[in-house]
Order: sequence, then C-alpha cells, then structure tokens
Amino acid sequence: FFFNDTATTEIYTQAFVGSVRCVQETGINAEYMGFIKMDEVPPAKKLFSPSIQLLGHQHEIYTLKFSPCGNYLASGGNDRQIFLWDIFDPKCKNGGVLKGHSNSILDLCWSRDSCTIYSCGADRTFCIWDVPECSRIRKYRDHENIINDLDATLIGTEMVVTGSDDMSVKLWDPREKIPILKQIVNYQVTAVCFSKENDYVFFGGLDNQIKAWNIRANTIEYSLIGHTDTLTGIAISNSGKQLLSNSIDHTLRAWDIQPFTQENNRCLKTFLGGTHNFERNLLRCGWSNDDKYITCLLYTSPSPRDQRGSRMP
Repeated sequence: FFFNDTATTEIYTQAFVGSVRCVQETGINAEYMGFIKMDEVPPAKKLFSPSIQLLGHQHEIYTLKFSPCGNYLASGGNDRQIFLWDIFDPKCKNGGVLKGHSNSILDLCWSRDSCTIYSCGADRTFCIWDVPECSRIRKYRDHENIINDLDATLIGTEMVVTGSDDMSVKLWDPREKIPILKQIVNYQVTAVCFSKENDYVFFGGLDNQIKAWNIRANTIEYSLIGHTDTLTGIAISNSGKQLLSNSIDHTLRAWDIQPFTQENNRCLKTFLGGTHNFERNLLRCGWSNDDKYITCLLYTSPSPRDQRGSRMP
C-alpha cells in the first residue's frame, strides 16, 4: 500500500494481471497545484466508486505514484510504459502513455508542479517526461547498470537522486547532462531518498545499512544499522524527523534522523508483518499524510477472484 501525499487514499498493485486498484478511504482536501490554478481550488473530490480497477498494463506493475496535486496517478512496470490515469474521471480514463524505455521501469516520481515525471529502469537510463505533452524531454545514460530507485526534491532547487546496481548513487540537476555529485560504494544500491530539507540523501542496498550522505559536504556522516537483509525501500516522514525503511528481513523500521539526538541507537520502532518471497522484489514503503500510519507493499499470491478482475470484498 501507498498513501497519497495530499490525501488519505490507499492504492496497491495487482502485479499478476497488470492492473491497478484504488481504494478510497476519504475525500481529498488539499491545495491543488499543477494543472489547476491555485485560485480555482475545487471542493473535496471523491472516487466515483469505493473500489476502482485501472486496466491497461500488459505485464507486472513495479511502481506507481500520485501526483502532488492529487488528481493523477502514474504507473510503470515490465511493459516499459508509463500510464497516466485521471482517477476522478467517471470512466477512469487513461490520460496518456509515455513510451521510451527499452526495459522494465522500476521507479518513477513526480515534480512538485505535477507537470514532469522522472523515471528509471533496467535499461540503465534515467528519463525526464513532459506530462501535458506526453513526450520525453531528456534521457540520461551515465549509469552502467540497472537503476533501481530515484527520488526528486519537493522544495528548493529541483534535483534528482538515483541508486543503481553499478554501486553508485548519483545526484542530478535536470539542467545538466552529467551528475553533479556521486557516491561510489562497494555494493548495489536499491533504495534512495532526499531529506526534507534536501541537505542529505539517504540510501541503502545489499549491505543492509542505510547511509546518510551530506551532499553539502559530500561525506557520509552516519549509518543506520539494524536490518539483516537487503533494503527494498525507504521514505522520509512528512515532518522530516523520521525515516521509514523496508527490508527483505520481513521488518520495517522507523529511524530518528534529526541532526542532534541523545540516543546512540536511532532505531525508534520495528514493525513486523511485511512479507517478501524468493523473487526479492523491491517492495517500497511510505507514510500517511499525518505521519500516524505507515504503509508498505506486501507479496501475496493472486486468487482466481482477483485474476477475473472482480471487485474486492
């Protein structure tokens, strides 16, 4: 499960049949940006049905994200395409398809104005897309192996960070052709994210630790140690005070990432119940809008009922 940044709306992927379902908890109450002018903020919206299935993908879905404005959903996966969905349209129409990756799309994220999408994948490329025009703006080929994860800043100068199987983390300014900073490690990197103030990049991978990279000083300041297997996803809380991590060791952990802490162990809580299987997919995690709940993708086998595309109970 993932929570929309601007609403309490849950979504999950049905990876076996290439569909996406949206399950409504509450209506959206947010400041709308991007395609809607701030002086024309619409009233709270609700899904036209409590459960919506979005069909279109032909293969497994690996990533999907709500736009910051809360109106749109982007999904990508093994069919090498990014689908754009207007989830409040009565017909759940597909607003466009972005094509250009030559292999599976493993992660994507939106820009702060909901007009740009950043994506990465197994084709070793990182792409920038113009959403209103449904066209690719630029493709970067600096990584030498699969790019597993990426994240974009939501305040200040717009930057993107990518983590790859080539054992590197790279910081990008979309206006430049090459990364402006990079961190080389001795293991594959599977999860990355920015701090709230964009002064740190947190990343983890096959060494089971999360590193805090101070991008202003270009140094690794500390490590978060506790997981016993590969990191599959990390996410900053909306307050910016905590970091959530998901691992193949079947646990999620919440960490204190405030600059000054009196605790030697920054691990605040350990959550049990997350499941992974032999495929070792990169299952992500996230926070609710008020930081009271955490969410994660779980591995579950599809039932014949779900494969037929019927409504969830």
